[in-house]
Amino acid sequence: MKRNLAKGLIFIVLTIFLTGCCCGGGKETVVVTPEATTPEGGSGATAGQQLQDLKAAEEKGAITEKEFQESKEKILKAQ
Repeated sequence: MKRNLAKGLIFIVLTIFLTGCCCGGGKETVVVTPEATTPEGGSGATAGQQLQDLKAAEEKGAITEKEFQESKEKILKAQ
């Protein structure tokens, strides 16, 4: 009886753990900063590409509208 209970408990714990690991378990976090993508930063991305990437991040829900607007302003001021 105790062995069955222990096996059942182990099964439940492993199931919960593996479900969290292999099925996402959380949101992916993407941080887009103009400093990381400017030509001075070494990536060679144009302002247009930076804005497209920023918009894509907003549409995917990786950043908020406020973060989008703030980063957009930084990109445009750097031009």
